Amino acid sequence: MPQNRQTVRRQRPSGRTYNMGYVDGNTVRKLEPAPYEDQRRKRERARREQAERRRRAQQDHNRQIAVRNQARVIKIDLKYTLFLGAAVVVTLLMCVYYLNLQSRLTSLNSNISGLKSELTTLTDANQATRERLNNAIDLEKVYELATEELGMHYPTKDQIIYYSGTSDDYVKQYKEIPQSGN
Repeated sequence: MPQNRQTVRRQRPSGRTYNMGYVDGNTVRKLEPAPYEDQRRKRERARREQAERRRRAQQDHNRQIAVRNQARVIKIDLKYTLFLGAAVVVTLLMCVYYLNLQSRLTSLNSNISGLKSELTTLTDANQATRERLNNAIDLEKVYELATEELGMHYPTKDQIIYYSGTSDDYVKQYKEIPQSGN
């Protein structure tokens, strides 16, 4: 056999692959089916058929689940409907109550801010009146009136009585304060 012999594979329009055998130059050709090609195709076809069976089984299973779910939806009975209705009513009542509380809170806050501004106004007016009264009183004129016309004078040391205070901020007087000699 010559050294230039080679094996050639060709594919026919039918899809089958053939070994062209050997080519010795360009004169001799021997056609043989490619080994194991038919077995490979059979295995591929079997795999495809098995995958298709699995897909159909999954679709059937999904259809069964859908039918069961539809049956459950249809079985909504009176108790379930009443429960859902009661839940909706309770939720609506809670929302209305919450909105009512919110509006009351808003009105109370605006009322508080109005009262605060009124308190500020009254405090300012009170302070202005106090200042006006303090400025209206002439203390020197009061001193002259008290000492000259009314005969008043400052107390002497023997007229002053000291007492020890308690922890209270005020003193209750149940009797007259005794005179210095008594």
